[in-house]
Amino acid sequence: MFPNLHCEFTNMVAEVKEEQLCAVTAVRSECVVLETYAPYFKPRGSECSTPQCLMPAAEAVAQALERPALDILEECRVNAEKMFRLW
Repeated sequence: MFPNLHCEFTNMVAEVKEEQLCAVTAVRSECVVLETYAPYFKPRGSECSTPQCLMPAAEAVAQALERPALDILEECRVNAEKMFRLW
């Protein structure tokens, strides 16, 4: 229906309630993009958030999807390249 729609998720996925995770699991993997919203939403245990802090976001999404975080990072890299037309 909306072929160019992408959904951004931050490390805050780790903070949502179980019933809210359906938002993450309902999105097709080719539509997921990770976001830090730096300097906001600092990862747990960090003093700040920077654009380089994608791993906590990938880990949170990976846990929700029960998949490896490195797979999520790679898929999101490809999705971001398509979204921003970098290739």
